[in-house]
Amino acid sequence: MPGEQEPRVIVYQNADFMGSLYQSATNDGLPNSSEVETTDTVDASRTGTKTGKAGVNASVTTPLVKLGGELGGGGDSATKDARTWTQRQRVAMSRDIALYLHNLHALLDKSTRTVDSATAGDLAPGDLVKFQGTFRQDPISALLDLCSPDAVAEVTRYTVRKAKLPKIDGDWDIERVKAQWVVAEQEATTKADLARTVTSALHTDFRRGTTTEFHCEIETELTALVACEAEHFVTADPDRPLDGAFTVFGKVITRPERHVPIFRKNKFLHRMNNEWVDSLFSQLTVLMERTAESDENMRKFLRLTNDDDRETPPPFDLEFPATIPGLSFTVLPIAIYA
Repeated sequence: MPGEQEPRVIVYQNADFMGSLYQSATNDGLPNSSEVETTDTVDASRTGTKTGKAGVNASVTTPLVKLGGELGGGGDSATKDARTWTQRQRVAMSRDIALYLHNLHALLDKSTRTVDSATAGDLAPGDLVKFQGTFRQDPISALLDLCSPDAVAEVTRYTVRKAKLPKIDGDWDIERVKAQWVVAEQEATTKADLARTVTSALHTDFRRGTTTEFHCEIETELTALVACEAEHFVTADPDRPLDGAFTVFGKVITRPERHVPIFRKNKFLHRMNNEWVDSLFSQLTVLMERTAESDENMRKFLRLTNDDDRETPPPFDLEFPATIPGLSFTVLPIAIYA
């Protein structure tokens, strides 16, 4: 029964998906509110009978006259009192989408699959699934969050300004310096605008404006790609699923595959050869490590040494994966909750 389920804290729910599923399962409309009227009636009655009799005897004697008399009386009376109170109360009840999620689990329990490594291999598009795991952002999304169009534009502007600073020597001229600064500022603005446009195009191509994709690790080498639309988050923070383990209730839209390229969903970059992308990322990682080793300050930061002059692992992972390790499939989430 729906009332026997554990209560849930929902962080994401798609009301349109939930409403359509509920109506399909019940073959009925989706009431949003209802009114309940209760009537209380109280009856009170009282019945009584009264019977009475009274008499007075009097006698007066005088020397001339003797008077005597009797005064008496009697009677019966009956009373009946009945009262009725009626009280009516009308209560308006509202049903939000969280209640329908509660009921959906009971209605679709037999058609919902719980995903694990033993059952994930035969998943098919259209399957209703439920699974629990820990979330992380996909690498591209994390990179694009850091590289916003405004941030890239300002970094570009700063770099150009620094490279084009007017040179001031012993016989410098203020007018010449002003002219050089104007040229440098124009070049910085032009390149910053170009960088902002390119970065905005990348964000649009990766659908970063309305979509956030999470990688939910169900088990080792088993990952669900959960594509969330930003407008359906219940909380103000769309990164809330990153804070712990959550349960996902959703519908499968791709078959499970192994080592899926991270550019699979991109409309343009999916054409790139995945082996070449993997090789490129590996070379970039090696280049970053060599640059760090050649720079003393960077080497101290990335390759911390102890008293025995032995290297310890770097404080963060420099590798950028080109594929999603293990088996993965894509899910259209209906709700995410704890």
